[in-house]
Amino acid sequence: MFAYCCPSLRRGSRIAFIVGLLAVSSSTVWAQSDQLEALYNRGVDLQRAGRYQEAIQHYEAALQMLVKQPGHRATERLCSNLADLYNSDGRDAEAAQLYEVVLQIQRKLYGDKSEATCRTLFSMSIAYIDLQQYDKADVANRARYEALAAMRGADSLEAAAALQWYGTTQSMLHGRDRGIEV
Repeated sequence: MFAYCCPSLRRGSRIAFIVGLLAVSSSTVWAQSDQLEALYNRGVDLQRAGRYQEAIQHYEAALQMLVKQPGHRATERLCSNLADLYNSDGRDAEAAQLYEVVLQIQRKLYGDKSEATCRTLFSMSIAYIDLQQYDKADVANRARYEALAAMRGADSLEAAAALQWYGTTQSMLHGRDRGIEV
């Protein structure tokens, strides 16, 4: 259906277009859709069963439905799960786009300092590292460290691990700037 409406957009561009629509309208709450819930739940079941390609198909179908129901309560979970599958499937650019949407939604729902935003920032940094976009990975890791330090204290084990990961992306970023292969 979406390809029919926008045939000139390639697959990745269609995903980006849908992601854009979700980001713009994620604060509106609509009634629950049984079909949307069924697609999402089937995707979860398939993902748990290790049938990742089938799970991706169900999540993508549900994502297209969310364009008609922006702000649905499943948006955050759906985008997060789909981004994780894209990331594990090597579709890092699509994963990064969805992580950005998830982060926007989570910041609206939970603020900058929450477990959910920290998990998303970490996953986003991995996608950006895989894309060799070290500057974006660096920003995500710094935000994660700052959130964990504020939530748990700078001396906490979680903050220390985040600081170490942040240092790793700093090394990648500065190594790239000096022409060093990372």
